[in-house]
Amino acid sequence: MKRLLILSFITLALWGCNQQEKLENIELKKQLSELKDQSAEKDSTINSFFRMLNDIESNITLIMQKEQIIAKNAALGDEMEKNTRDRIQDDINTINELMTKNRKAIAYLNGKLKGANFQILEFEERLKNANNMIEVRDAEVEALKGQLAELDFSVESLNATLDTLTLENEMLEHELTIRKEALDLAWFTMGSRKELIDNGVIEKAGGFLGLGRSFKLKADFNEEYFTATSISQVNSIPLFAKSAELITTHPSSSYKFIQNENGIIVSIDITDPNLFWAASKYLVIQLKQ
Repeated sequence: MKRLLILSFITLALWGCNQQEKLENIELKKQLSELKDQSAEKDSTINSFFRMLNDIESNITLIMQKEQIIAKNAALGDEMEKNTRDRIQDDINTINELMTKNRKAIAYLNGKLKGANFQILEFEERLKNANNMIEVRDAEVEALKGQLAELDFSVESLNATLDTLTLENEMLEHELTIRKEALDLAWFTMGSRKELIDNGVIEKAGGFLGLGRSFKLKADFNEEYFTATSISQVNSIPLFAKSAELITTHPSSSYKFIQNENGIIVSIDITDPNLFWAASKYLVIQLKQ
């Protein structure tokens, strides 16, 4: 009877420990997933900022090129032909549009930068330089317009802009792109148990007196040992192993292992991506070669 009571106590203790660890593990995974989502959105935001800044700098280069062409044609004075005047007007319209887009983009980026909880010194310096270059171009363009006004170009035509997509819509598209990129990101890694332990990916979990011990994703796992992937575009990951086991939690109905005629697992195919990545955006696969 005493042995039975001791055995019952050990069983209950094991069950209690495992349940507590499961709850803690679920909460840790949730927190890590939220942190990773925030990190991914931050990276996407920074990348979007630099793409917009590259566009501004490219616009400034194009404006300078068109200024040179206009100045060269304007030097013809009264000898200027009608088709040349038409080309100058088109170039002025383009310059006006690019200058408007650049000013709004600079204002947008300055606003976003002030509201961000991070600092990018390289980006801030380039943004400041771009703003200075725009001010210089403003002065140059106004001087050029004064020269063209003397050649009977109307003030209204010199200040006209092309009818293109408004910058407000472009900013909205940037915001949507940032969020879509962040939501579409997931990470995976694979290797033998020893490799995963040695590289700071998994650790021992559960068990009591050496019984019922398993492995789980570490709370402070090594991020560099993971590879980024697209949830919407990547549905198969090559494995080529004798056996494979998922350490992280993913519903069994959302994936399947694909074997060849020799019984080698060649890949894991994700049949329901939304369900597969719902619990965790991190996939850890333990392999035996």
